[in-house]
Amino acid sequence: MKEEPQEARYAPPVRSALANWAPVIVTGLFGTIFTIAGFFASAARAELTGVWIAGVLIAQMITFAGVVVYQQRSFDQRLAVMQSAIESAASLQHTYPASLRAAHGLITRIRESETLSTLEFRRALRDFCTALADAVSTGVGHQVRVCVKQVGYGDDPTVLKDVWVETVARSKNSKGSKDIGIHHPLVGNTDFLELLEGADDYWFSDDIFAIGPSYRNSSGEVDYHSVIVWPVRTLRRTDKSPAGTLVAYLCLDSPQQYAFREDAHVPLGQIAADTIAEAYDTVKNQEV
Repeated sequence: MKEEPQEARYAPPVRSALANWAPVIVTGLFGTIFTIAGFFASAARAELTGVWIAGVLIAQMITFAGVVVYQQRSFDQRLAVMQSAIESAASLQHTYPASLRAAHGLITRIRESETLSTLEFRRALRDFCTALADAVSTGVGHQVRVCVKQVGYGDDPTVLKDVWVETVARSKNSKGSKDIGIHHPLVGNTDFLELLEGADDYWFSDDIFAIGPSYRNSSGEVDYHSVIVWPVRTLRRTDKSPAGTLVAYLCLDSPQQYAFREDAHVPLGQIAADTIAEAYDTVKNQEV
């Protein structure tokens, strides 16, 4: 499920903009009415009275003050957007290099191992998840957790009820380490199912609870608000499966609402998912 960019969510709506202009419009009309009335009064009496002159001047001053207040408010809003963009750029300046170093470390670790047991492979994934979680957490300023869910198939891969997922690695800051190795039906998870059945290459939500009861999670209680999920698909054909076979999911979540930027963190996660796919391809002859 893809959502509109954060900039669009935070942009002031048209109705709000009109509401900001309302005082200016009202005071402007007020000044115009006084001016027109003063014109007709002067035409009838050949001169403007002090009351009319004072009224027009006051109306103009109020209009000017309204314009100044509106411009100040508009400037503050633009300044806030610029500050947010600068902070986001600064955070990504740390996040991307740290994440790429973690990806390089994972591939190097696996390639340098002549034989890799299931436990060693999962430990390598765990360390990668921890490094990625640390990098993103530092960048966004909130706790971010990372896990890898491996996909398993029954005798017939087309039968959805026989497809399952199991957690094979979690970042060290995750609470749910007890669920590692436990099988869960894939159909009991909204994000996994939609990625399996659809053509999207990621699933994004910055507030799970806003989705309502239609969001399903087979792990039990949901303790996060923001989440991004990427499918991990094999990059090369093997004896066991063709290229593009779904082997796992990479998941990032945070208890904080609006923790991620869709335009920034989604591409980062796609790189991480391809790194994990490369790791699976490298150990393709082993049962992991």
